[in-house]
Parts: sequence; C-alpha cells; structure tokens
Amino acid sequence: MGKHRKRKAIPAALHSEISEYASLLRVLRATDTLDITTHLTRRDSPHETGQATSVHEPSQRDSPTSSRVESKCATSPLDEEASRSSPEGDPVRPERSWKNWTRWPLVPEDVHLPEWGFEDEVYSLAKQALLSDVSYLDSPLAVSSQFRGADPDDSSALIEDQAEVLLPPSSLRALADVSSSHLERILSALASYNLSAEESTHDRSHPIGWESVLNVVGTAGLVDGK
Repeated sequence: MGKHRKRKAIPAALHSEISEYASLLRVLRATDTLDITTHLTRRDSPHETGQATSVHEPSQRDSPTSSRVESKCATSPLDEEASRSSPEGDPVRPERSWKNWTRWPLVPEDVHLPEWGFEDEVYSLAKQALLSDVSYLDSPLAVSSQFRGADPDDSSALIEDQAEVLLPPSSLRALADVSSSHLERILSALASYNLSAEESTHDRSHPIGWESVLNVVGTAGLVDGK
C-alpha cells in the first residue's frame, strides 16, 4: 500500500519527439485563445465572466495547497470550456478579469464615427498639396496681373478658389477611390506581416512601429523607397 509506482524512464530518442508534441499543444492552445470565433460563440460573454471572477474569493477553509492550485489554473477560453464540461467536481473559475479586453470585431455601437468622411480628408490633403506647390503658386494661373497689388487675403482667397477649380467633384471622387484602394493594399500588407520569432511567442508580439510600417510598404512596392 505504501509503495509508490516507479516512473518509467523515457528513452533519450523520444525526447525530441515529446518536446515537439508539447510545442504543438502550446501552439494549438494559443491559436484557440486568439481565435475570434471562439470568443464570439461562447455561451457566456467575456464581461459576465469577468464579473463572475471578480466576486470569487477563496474561503478561509481553503488550504495553501488548494490556493496554489487555483492560481495555476488555465485562463484561456479553451480551458474554461474544458472545466465546465469536466465531470470531476465543480468547475474552476479563472483568475483573469476580462473587463479591460477590447472586443474584436467591434460592435456597431463601439465604432467611432469621424466628423469628416474619407473623401473630405482626401480633398483636404490634395488642396494642401496644390497650395504648397511653388511652381503652381508662381504660375500666371495662380496669381494674375490684376491681383498682384491687391490685398493678401484676396490673393489667398483667389488661390483657394483656383485650387477648387483644379479639383472638381469628379476628379475628387476618382482620387478618393484610388486612395481608398491604395490604403486597402497597405493595410493588407501590414495585416500579413509577421515578426520572425518562435511559434510559441507569436501571441506575445508587440505592436509594430512606424519604421516597420515604412519597411513593409516599401518592400511590398506600395510606396517609393526614397
């Protein structure tokens, strides 16, 4: 009765295979945790889960051993589903709070509606480019001879009017469509960008900086390398 079963030694030839199998399990668990459909199809919302975990406190009867066991419990959605379906005892509630998580995709109520539309932003940038073009400002079209001695405010108003003439609504719509398509290609290139790291650390990748953004779009040929 008091004898313990001696563990069977694992052959050295199987160490590599077992390590690869353990890495595969970690990758599958991380993939399931990052899967959007898992979060959207769960029976209990993340916010309700966070509220339930926030009110859970260990009782005084809990032993230190049980407290350590509960602190090591898995907190991924896969582990929560497994704990709910486990026939052994009560399900173990995770310790992590979900209230600070950002839901993705965003619900329509959480989407920020900008004051200006995409076409308005394109028009503003195009107008600034026209006004900052020195050759355009020095051309006879921009400053006519009858306004050379006029008030500077009148001259700037004339220049803005001529910029609007050079950018009619039809040209603005075409420019907005081209800009939208180009922006979609840039976002697609950024979405497919993966850092060169181990598979087990992909879930710990940090947001990329502006230098990485320029490198990605430059490598994809979406912008001029210069």
